[in-house]
Parts: sequence; C-alpha cells; structure tokens
Amino acid sequence: MVEEVKLGNPAQVPDFTPFFQRVKDEHPACFYVFVPSGAHAAGVMKTYGDLNIRQAGIKLTGPMDLIPDYELAHMSDAAVGLIVMSSYADSYDNPANKKFVEEWHKAYGADSYPDFMSAAGWSTMAGIFHVIKALNGNLDDGTKVVDAMKG
Repeated sequence: MVEEVKLGNPAQVPDFTPFFQRVKDEHPACFYVFVPSGAHAAGVMKTYGDLNIRQAGIKLTGPMDLIPDYELAHMSDAAVGLIVMSSYADSYDNPANKKFVEEWHKAYGADSYPDFMSAAGWSTMAGIFHVIKALNGNLDDGTKVVDAMKG
C-alpha cells in the first residue's frame, strides 16, 4: 500500500492529485482504489485521466464504486479499460433478475438500469419482508429476527 487518504464526510471530495501523482511516480503495475461511490468516484476518474496515469502504463482497478452506472456517462475516456468487480450486473441471467430489471424499466424507464446499489437495496428489502412474514410481524425478539434472516 502506497497511501491511505482520509476522505472526511461524504460531501467532501478531496483533491486526489498529490496522491495519484505519487502513485504515478512510483509506477506500480496496478493501482487499486476504493472510494465511496458517486462524487468521489468522479473525482478519482477525473484525476486518473488528467494525470494520464493509464497512458503511463498503470492499470486502475477497484470495486464497481469507481464507475457507478449513473456517473459513467459523465466520466471521460479515463473510465475505458478499468478493471472493476461487482456483486451485481443487470445482465445476470436468472428469472429473479430478469423480473427485477423488467420492473425497474417499468418504474424508471427503458433507458434506466439497476446497478449494484439498487440491487443491494432490493435484496435488503427482500430479506426484511422475509423476516416479517416468517415472524408474522413480531419483531420484538432480536435473536428470532436474526435466526429468521439466516439462510
């Protein structure tokens, strides 16, 4: 690890330039970045592109937070070729996801797609509803709630 940057609160997006310049100067083969998704990700991509780090031969990698779908259109070509990993893809081929994407399009339009954050919200709500049904709405006993959530 070369550097850890304290980000402060979610509204504060630091200037990544001095840290990214240090990485560029060190010239590792790979540069892993984890930041909160959204404005921080846009700041990362802007700095990565402005400093021409990819052109220097340094591959940027990290979680899907680096290129959230709703920010991707606002990012420069610096986002092209990134290596990201995620727990979700709207093209995941199973009946539950197909139904989720279909319902998403009905709610938000044909040009809008769910991303890893909306899928996490969907999964969380499904788990909550499962527990409510399993316990007939009686959520007074925390141990029973946790036990109902298991599996």
